[in-house]
Amino acid sequence: MKLPETQNANHLYAFKKGYRLAMEGKSLTLMPSQIKLDSTMKTHFESGWHQYQEDIAEALENEKESPWRNKAIWTVMAIVAGLATASVMIHNVQQEKQASKPQKIAKKNVTATSAVAPPSQQPQAPDPGDFGLLSAAKNQTKKPSSPQEEKQSPAQKPSNEKPHISLSLLSHDERTDLELSKQEATSNPPLTGTQLIQSPIQIRSAVFTTEIANREPGKIYQNAIPKFVRKLYFFTQIQKANGEVLYHRWRYNGKVMATIPLKIKGKNFRTWSSKRLSSAWSGHWDVEVLNSQKQPIYRKTFIYSQ
Repeated sequence: MKLPETQNANHLYAFKKGYRLAMEGKSLTLMPSQIKLDSTMKTHFESGWHQYQEDIAEALENEKESPWRNKAIWTVMAIVAGLATASVMIHNVQQEKQASKPQKIAKKNVTATSAVAPPSQQPQAPDPGDFGLLSAAKNQTKKPSSPQEEKQSPAQKPSNEKPHISLSLLSHDERTDLELSKQEATSNPPLTGTQLIQSPIQIRSAVFTTEIANREPGKIYQNAIPKFVRKLYFFTQIQKANGEVLYHRWRYNGKVMATIPLKIKGKNFRTWSSKRLSSAWSGHWDVEVLNSQKQPIYRKTFIYSQ
């Protein structure tokens, strides 16, 4: 909409009124009576009505022209891409031909020299009885290797030895996780909501919910979380851990997604952590309660539906 160059509010009102009337598909005969009485307002009303008709015609014209422009652009791009591909293929064929010429010449020279070589120069097969003499001579002339030479030849070491990884290169958390992984690999506890290691800390309650109100969980979910849930809370009620720092560790298919520290401020303390979920993370999840040494004392699992 192109407004007329006027500062008169009545004239602008008449112009917009005519534009809206045209948008509704009505004719000029439905002009309001108050505009008909003023000739200037009537003129602006008609200008607005005709302005909408011109805008519609211009939009239709652009829609007719744009497909042909797009087709022309795509045709030019396809021709350019085809020429580029053809030039690359021709260049590769020429390089292959040039590379194959020296090989052909070398083969011809080898066949020519082998045909000219006299029979006396051809290698003769060794007598089977000579192998014992040759091996005995090699054993007599071979010197025993010194200890230094044996140390300098790593190729003689047995191949089944595994490289030693120094634990000093790992951080404290990484060493703790490594020890934890070894313990889990040996014990292989089931992924259920049960206590994992012996600990004086007691988990009185552990549930999944989508909201927390007045330090209480709202709607509780068991082992299946529907796909419309985008933020999930893990609510826990913990006893005998006053003053300690515990952790909630969220894992997806065994991969740690988040480790959240929680300060316990009472003998019977309620605390929780949350994790935002994505539809790309559908599958098996588990949340672990870790003690201050980041050892798992409790684990609860759920399946995030697709």
